[in-house]
Amino acid sequence: MEQIYYLFLMCICAVGIFFAGVYAKPLARFYKRLFTRKKRNDIIARIEQLEMRVALHTKKDKVYLNKFDEMEKLFAQRESDRKNKVRKQVIEYLQELQK
Repeated sequence: MEQIYYLFLMCICAVGIFFAGVYAKPLARFYKRLFTRKKRNDIIARIEQLEMRVALHTKKDKVYLNKFDEMEKLFAQRESDRKNKVRKQVIEYLQELQK
């Protein structure tokens, strides 16, 4: 009778070890998600996350706006340079025609 008991116990342990090996990583991921989910559900943590996101986006927006301002200045400078060159060429041409 003892031998059957030990055999039964060994079979249960073998099945348990098999399932533990197969499902160890998914179970670990599940429990990690479960505990981190509880932390995220805290209203103060959510507010802090949102404030951090807003700060990050405003920082990115400032960088992009600065780049757009620089590009706008560059295009305005190019346009004014082009107009000045055209004026000079027209004046030179008119002076040649007067001669």
